[in-house]
Amino acid sequence: MMKKMMVTFAVCATLLAPAASLFPTKASAAATSYPDEGRDIAYTAGTYSGKVKYSFGTNNPSNLVLDCSAFTKYIYGLYGIDLPWGSKAQANMGQRIYKESDLQPGDLVFFSVGTPGQINHAGIYAGNGQFIGNSPSVGVSTFSMTTGYWADRFISGVRML
Repeated sequence: MMKKMMVTFAVCATLLAPAASLFPTKASAAATSYPDEGRDIAYTAGTYSGKVKYSFGTNNPSNLVLDCSAFTKYIYGLYGIDLPWGSKAQANMGQRIYKESDLQPGDLVFFSVGTPGQINHAGIYAGNGQFIGNSPSVGVSTFSMTTGYWADRFISGVRML
């Protein structure tokens, strides 16, 4: 009986060993680099293109009717990170980043679309000078921060991870 239990245990341990590697240990979770999680957040944000309706001053996640900061709040919430609603409030969270060259995928990015120098638009940095945001003109989309409308409007970023 004891021999049968030992063989069963050995077979189970052998079969389960590969599955155990699918679940991170505390050590491997700590070794996971920020850019991977940030890329996941940016990727997830991009999957909402065509699914979210923009409405200024609206935070209605159950119907996916969101303004820019409600969208960033919603996406970060999917990853267990609670953000306040409002671009100015979100800009006061996490670690502030002032240079575009220091941004990493998943960072929140803030822009001025009204009064120069005043934060009133938010998005999620996707890398390569691009961000994903929810705008009145096209809804959720990827925008260039280096050319066109957004090129001169970046104010700062925030790292939440």
